[in-house]
Amino acid sequence: MTDTDATGKNEEVKEEAKTKKVRSEGLEQFKSLLTILVTSFALSFVMLTFVFRTYNVNGSSMRPTLTNGDRVVVNKLNKTKQGSGFVPKRGQIIVFNSALEGKSLIKRVIGLPGEKISMTNGRFTIKNAQYPDGFDPDASYEDSLPKNDSTTFEEETIPEGHIVVSGDNRAPGQSLDSRNQLGFVPLSEVVGNATLRYFPLNDSGRLR
Repeated sequence: MTDTDATGKNEEVKEEAKTKKVRSEGLEQFKSLLTILVTSFALSFVMLTFVFRTYNVNGSSMRPTLTNGDRVVVNKLNKTKQGSGFVPKRGQIIVFNSALEGKSLIKRVIGLPGEKISMTNGRFTIKNAQYPDGFDPDASYEDSLPKNDSTTFEEETIPEGHIVVSGDNRAPGQSLDSRNQLGFVPLSEVVGNATLRYFPLNDSGRLR
């Protein structure tokens, strides 16, 4: 073999080694990218399943608190941690998957399991161990609610495992809720409580 042939052979070996190195580096980069994508997908799945989700408000049932097109963040963490023992707090805005309607709805919690509830000319009365003579659950924000509701129903006991909900828009025909066709809402349908409005930006902030 001449010096020229030996040099050529060495160059071929070097080129082949370089090609293998490039392929190896490319494979490692692909593996790293795949790991990042899988990890991101897994984290997103866990977050959306157990921690939070977003919800787009559809309709005017929660006016003036929320309006059509608003987007909110729903906190699912409390329900995830408490499981079947989870009960939202009175006054919280919740999202629930209504089996009756076949879609997600957003309303405010009015009555809790085991309490007695009635309504006279659009005004709720709640009776429980702490308030045996009854109280108005809307007292803290009554003046801001659209009214003209003449709904009246006799006192009923809220079954265990259920709650009473209402839209903030109490004007007639403006909200499908426990005052009408919706009735008592099973706790098993509750997704979580809406804690934050993030759109539109000029109205973004915590919900109450």
